[in-house]
Amino acid sequence: MRPTRRYIRPVSHSRPKRYTNWFLREWMATLHVSQKDIIEKTELSKGVVSLLVNDRQDYSPTIVRDVAHALNIAVYELFMDPQDAMSLRQLRKDAIQVVRTQERLEGLSPVKPANDRTGTDG
Repeated sequence: MRPTRRYIRPVSHSRPKRYTNWFLREWMATLHVSQKDIIEKTELSKGVVSLLVNDRQDYSPTIVRDVAHALNIAVYELFMDPQDAMSLRQLRKDAIQVVRTQERLEGLSPVKPANDRTGTDG
């Protein structure tokens, strides 16, 4: 009887992700960014970026920060669909414009408060 041989193969250090909750691929497509661009702008290796893009490796807060910086987007936007993030950006821009318009209008025609009282009897 021949003894059983055991072959030791190197095992990848990554593990399959349990749940993908970031939108890296979608952002890369929206911004026309390649894996090479991310590699050049971060300290991540080619293998790590490939595993991240293909959902084969979990990310850490540091990775999320670095990738968001490389894509020139806010960190929280990586966890949003790009269309939703763009809508949120537009909503924020519109809200700021409304506030500025209101401030400009108030500066042109100052309105006195209806009740000048301070709440004291004196």
